[in-house]
Amino acid sequence: MEKWRLLDIESSDPCMNLAIEEAIVKTVGAGLVNPTVRFWRNPNAVVIGRFQSIENEVDLEECKKYKTSIVRRFTGGGAVYQDFGNLNCAVALPKGHRLLGEDISATYKILGSSMINALIFLGVKPYFNSSSIYVYGKKVSGMAGTISDGAVFHHGTLLIDTNIEILRKVLKNAGSISLKKYVESRREEVTTLSAILNRSVLIAEVKKMVVKGFEQCWGIELVDGNLTNEEKCLAQQIYEEKYLNNKFNAVLF
Repeated sequence: MEKWRLLDIESSDPCMNLAIEEAIVKTVGAGLVNPTVRFWRNPNAVVIGRFQSIENEVDLEECKKYKTSIVRRFTGGGAVYQDFGNLNCAVALPKGHRLLGEDISATYKILGSSMINALIFLGVKPYFNSSSIYVYGKKVSGMAGTISDGAVFHHGTLLIDTNIEILRKVLKNAGSISLKKYVESRREEVTTLSAILNRSVLIAEVKKMVVKGFEQCWGIELVDGNLTNEEKCLAQQIYEEKYLNNKFNAVLF
């Protein structure tokens, strides 16, 4: 049975969390580590897509009020609000892996199907559309990805107990400003697993079900692991060169 690495590693700094993602892409693509699944959370941040405008997507005054950081990720897609009630899950595979078909857009199914199964295990009836997962017509998960450095990478959010009130305040409504040269988010009604199930849902419970989803969907075994020394060095280098004192990629309150 094929073994993949499972990382349950997060930083209190949203910039470092994204720097770690980039480091993992490089090491997986170089064949230095096994295919990797990672869980992590951000404490209080808006993460915008690579080709988005902060001005178009984010209410800066509300972010300042709630001390919400703004960070630009290295993948495309739309803006998302993240707190400790949101679980991020990422998967990195080397190009040419047996699960990757010719249609790269179809690789969303690797992460998406695993998360769909996890929600079913939790007693939810989800459905997948494009790069998002919905329950009762409301969005609970969005995904983004990239092909870079010899790897195919996707990461996605899962709203478990996110503060929806703050989410609605720090993210601007669609079309509030028109900057056509940037990718604009499509605002949709969102909900959380706790609201759907009408109970408190533990992060650890969801992680366990996502692991089960990966293993049953793809016939693999996820093995607990750690970042390599090379990944730690790469992440620190990316963090310093890309995010520190760079308002294009990060605004920290």
